[in-house]
Amino acid sequence: MKIRRLICAALAASLALCPAAFAADTPKTDRIVTTQNGTGYSVSSVGRHIIPVSDSSQSFDFSPLDGYDLSTLIISDGKYTDRANVVHLDGDLKLNGVTYPVHYQSRTDAGGESVIRATVDIPAASDDVTLSAEAVSTAFAVTATSQTGATVSAATTTLNKGDAYSMTATPDRLYSIVSADLTIGGSKSTVQLSKGCDVTSNGFRFRVDAAGVLAVYSGGVTSATTIELKTAERQPDNDEVLITVRTGRGLSSDISRDIVKKGSNYNVSFSAKRGYTVDALTLSADGKTAYSTPNTNTVFVGTNAYRVSGNSDGCTVYLTDLQSNITVSAESSYDTDHLTVDTSAGSGVRIRKDCGSTVDNGTDIEFEIYVTDDDRYELDEVTLRLDDSSRTVDADATSIRVAGKTCKMETDSDGVLHLYVNDVDKPVSVSATAKRIDTSHSITIKSASHLTISKDISGSSVRDGKDVAFTVKPSSGYAVDDITLKIGTKSNTVSAGASYIRVNGVDYNMTRNSNGNVTVYVDSIKNNVTISATAVKSSSVVKPTTGNGANGKIYIDRSVKTPFFVGYNSRFHPKQNLTRAEAVQLLARMTNASGSKYTNSSGFSDVQVNSYYSNALSAFVYGGIVDSSTYFNPNAAITRADFVEMIYRLDTTSDYNGSNRFTDVYSTAPNAAAIAYCSDRGWVRGDPSGTFRPYDYITRAEAAAVVNRTMGRTLSSTDVSGIRYTDVPMNFWAYNDILIASGNQR
Repeated sequence: MKIRRLICAALAASLALCPAAFAADTPKTDRIVTTQNGTGYSVSSVGRHIIPVSDSSQSFDFSPLDGYDLSTLIISDGKYTDRANVVHLDGDLKLNGVTYPVHYQSRTDAGGESVIRATVDIPAASDDVTLSAEAVSTAFAVTATSQTGATVSAATTTLNKGDAYSMTATPDRLYSIVSADLTIGGSKSTVQLSKGCDVTSNGFRFRVDAAGVLAVYSGGVTSATTIELKTAERQPDNDEVLITVRTGRGLSSDISRDIVKKGSNYNVSFSAKRGYTVDALTLSADGKTAYSTPNTNTVFVGTNAYRVSGNSDGCTVYLTDLQSNITVSAESSYDTDHLTVDTSAGSGVRIRKDCGSTVDNGTDIEFEIYVTDDDRYELDEVTLRLDDSSRTVDADATSIRVAGKTCKMETDSDGVLHLYVNDVDKPVSVSATAKRIDTSHSITIKSASHLTISKDISGSSVRDGKDVAFTVKPSSGYAVDDITLKIGTKSNTVSAGASYIRVNGVDYNMTRNSNGNVTVYVDSIKNNVTISATAVKSSSVVKPTTGNGANGKIYIDRSVKTPFFVGYNSRFHPKQNLTRAEAVQLLARMTNASGSKYTNSSGFSDVQVNSYYSNALSAFVYGGIVDSSTYFNPNAAITRADFVEMIYRLDTTSDYNGSNRFTDVYSTAPNAAAIAYCSDRGWVRGDPSGTFRPYDYITRAEAAAVVNRTMGRTLSSTDVSGIRYTDVPMNFWAYNDILIASGNQR
């Protein structure tokens, strides 16, 4: 009870001290008006002013400081804001429905310029507000610039509005000021100038005296202004002469143009750069021309004689008593004993050459071009310049042709580019650039049953241009069946026994060792890489004795009347390569093995039990048509030579010693006898050029034609009614052969 009494007493005391807690809201009697100074202006009373809400007698004056003009008045209650444009005398300020009258007063300053002040009246109101302003500088910059050939006295001058401005521009001795672009407040005009002129434009006066010096004056600047002077080479006055000097390539002179008084003496000197010589001189004046060599003592131009001294490395022409304009030219030739050889390597590049800075005419030069860090750079472009002719090629080009000369380029195994410039007869310059390797590409290995895939690098990405080797290892009792490689968005799948896989036109090598491990070599990676593979259960390891040829047990049966080929859903795919599995299957249909069953004892670890071609393959191994081995590579495309070898063994057990008619089939080739045998019987034909292309793959259309010739099937002996393929038009070269191979014999 004592604690409760203490709490109640405390609460009562608190309420006694705060009677307003239970009182009604009382009306607001005062409000706060805050005024602020800012850049370029002042206010009559700065700070926090407490003013009764009923008082409407207060006002505040805003005035610009020297060098400024008021531009804006601002009122705000912290939530809403209103502005008045002083320049446009934009009227009153308004806030929350209350008008704050503004009175504008204009006075004239000492410079005669009009200056605006503003007074803001504070009406009776209850809002707390803040008054401020903005001001803009009345100072302006006048900027003067000139093209080459003249100097201005002041580049930038800052003035107050109405101040006077002046500037002079003095032309160089060989130039004259010909015009001025005058820009005032964004408006541009052009003033043409010449000696003795006096022109006024937009309040600026331009005067050029007899010496060509320009004076610019304005009585009062009112806006930012830019004066851009344009110059030109001046022509000689009546008492002057113009000397023009011209140099050929590889030559230099101290001057190219000069103006001197008539009767003056003047020396013109030439010097040859490394790899060049002064060959000839030409002097022209008053329509007359004379020719000379650098070691000639005197040259006559009309009746005027001028002395020459020097040699092919450099010479001087002494011009005396000049009375008219004259042109002196020097021509060059190569210094055949010192042809220059220069190199210029870009960032990350080094260039070595097997010679010094000069060579004799006819020298052969080898350049070695390489990057300093092949993890960060790769060669991009190479430029070869022969005197004044040049060409740029990609660094992987095999040659570069400049000025009618073809120069060989080759890159060695270390990545060094060799450029050979032979029989040099001009100055040589070689430059090269590299591009930085900043990109990396992802490496993805897709998992699969009964095999593992590893790579010879760590991590899941690789730098651009690097090489990666993938190894596919089958589990015990399994064999790798096929490999799928994806580069970027393009992919391809091949048999595990293929020697390469082609993706987007690029061949990547593949090998398979005696353990069945397949390695895929992906070189010079330029895109994301994904690899996957499949495995099949190995068939019986029972292997028949391997023979080198047919044993006569399986042979061609020309009494067979059934088709050899079967299409795919009304399509034949005539240009598609025939696989090894398809070859065995279709050739078995033209033999005594057709319709018979054979024990699956081929022994190939990559042939799946009960695959569609396994019976035909077992028959061909039994008959010595296909040699037994560890792998058959069923999904790989079959070459023209291997296809013909099967037909040869199916038709005879004897060796054949006929000579080959094809230029690309050598007598020592493994399939030479088979190709000669089938060619002599008209079953296979080569190209018009005399080649057979034994290691090219055979297409389904080509196989159909060969089988028809081998079996002696013709269109008249075949029932082709109802056979149509949507992808074999009537004008296709093998149209009839495809129908014959797909039809029954009559």
